[in-house]
Amino acid sequence: MAKAKMIDYAITDALDSGRSQLEELRDEVREVFDNMPESLQGGDRGQRLEECASTLDEVDNVMFCDELSDSARSDGNDALGGRRFQFNTSTKKRMSRRDRCDEATNLLRAALDEIQQALDEDDKLPLSEQRYADARDEIESNVDEIEALCDAAEGADFPGMYG
Repeated sequence: MAKAKMIDYAITDALDSGRSQLEELRDEVREVFDNMPESLQGGDRGQRLEECASTLDEVDNVMFCDELSDSARSDGNDALGGRRFQFNTSTKKRMSRRDRCDEATNLLRAALDEIQQALDEDDKLPLSEQRYADARDEIESNVDEIEALCDAAEGADFPGMYG
């Protein structure tokens, strides 16, 4: 059974962490592809690596961390009410790329669940105040983009060492 530990995250920190994990995976896959001999890059494994890196390039198209972090922390306040949540993360030293991708997307989805709960509990949050109306709109629009990123990352094919 895999060892795990609970980590306490602020929503924006979880989003930043999930994004950086996906960026690291993308860079790692891209590096493996770039370091392959050109004769192998056109092969099945090379093409799968390139497709995987291209799929993970979607991280750059979703500017959720910067925008959401700025929106959620506008005027020095946390528009999400300082919400924190617990996330169960693996403590394995060596995880496969697939497992690391799944952990990153699970973290992002957990943060999205917290955001949705915060939006649903509108009366308890400063988001209901007029000065946070713009932040709320940005948060709501970015949630769909983050969901799409998670879906794309979950569909990424990480070829093994031998194909």
